Amino acid sequence: MNRLFNAKIEPGSLLLLALVLAVTVFLMWTSRNGIVILIMLLLMVVIIERVIHTNYTVTPDGKLIIHTGRFSKDKTVDLSQVRGVERMAGMRIFGKALRTFVVIECLDGRVYSLIPREEEKFLKYVRQYLDAE
Repeated sequence: MNRLFNAKIEPGSLLLLALVLAVTVFLMWTSRNGIVILIMLLLMVVIIERVIHTNYTVTPDGKLIIHTGRFSKDKTVDLSQVRGVERMAGMRIFGKALRTFVVIECLDGRVYSLIPREEEKFLKYVRQYLDAE
């Protein structure tokens, strides 16, 4: 059975969405250029789609599928080709990490940075699968 992990909604993504929304509203208020407004609205839809629909699926046959929304192609990682998986922290303030993420390093040198909502469960599940091999 597939195990599905949803992604966290990052404050940076919400900030980007708010910025694009503010620019779009400003352009609607001041400009009459419909093409630019349409492009900004489409950009907003893509951002919302990516934020809401990003998830990570581990299949029983040992594949990790990284799905980042309907407008982008899924990435598939063979877990038998994974060299290591670890939790990392981004910038720290007063010893507290502002952002944490999971890094998956493959044998061929590819590196994936994931932000699952339940990081510990994701790490435990993937490490358990890697130890079984």
